[in-house]
Amino acid sequence: QPERVAFVLTRFRWVYNSLGDLEKANDYSFQALKIFEALDDQEGIALTYYTIGENLYYQEKMQEALKYAEQAYEIQRKLDAPQDLAATMQSLAEIWLQIGDFDTSLKYCNEGLSLRKQLKNETDIALSLNSRGNTYKYMKRYDKALEDYQASLAMSRAAGCTALEMACLGNIGHVYNL
Repeated sequence: QPERVAFVLTRFRWVYNSLGDLEKANDYSFQALKIFEALDDQEGIALTYYTIGENLYYQEKMQEALKYAEQAYEIQRKLDAPQDLAATMQSLAEIWLQIGDFDTSLKYCNEGLSLRKQLKNETDIALSLNSRGNTYKYMKRYDKALEDYQASLAMSRAAGCTALEMACLGNIGHVYNL
């Protein structure tokens, strides 16, 4: 059953991603992608594009990451998959931030945040606020960055998300050091 093979390949991708071997992780993603495409499994294709884009982002291959994230975005919009779409918007915001197009980054931050507010997942909202704070920081709009970091900090503390809480505190400290 090809669906199961694709699922197993995505798990191998996850393992190699966790080990930091992003190239091997993407090898498994591309194998899974071929199966999802043969099955015309749009959800699987979109999720695989997303993960390939994420891995390329961490490899600092921004133009390639952008290509895959945009493909995931287009499919997810058609599928009405709001949670996946919000994650992809966050990814696009981060890619555009690294490319240096802060306005486009902010656009995706705001769209993703709006969608996450509709979904009412506090941890995801806090993550989006932290991401938007980063964009504001790069735009030198420090007051807006601090506002988002503070809101994200409060939400991450309430949700018990220590990793995000630490990220927020680090970002707040960074703004005060600028």
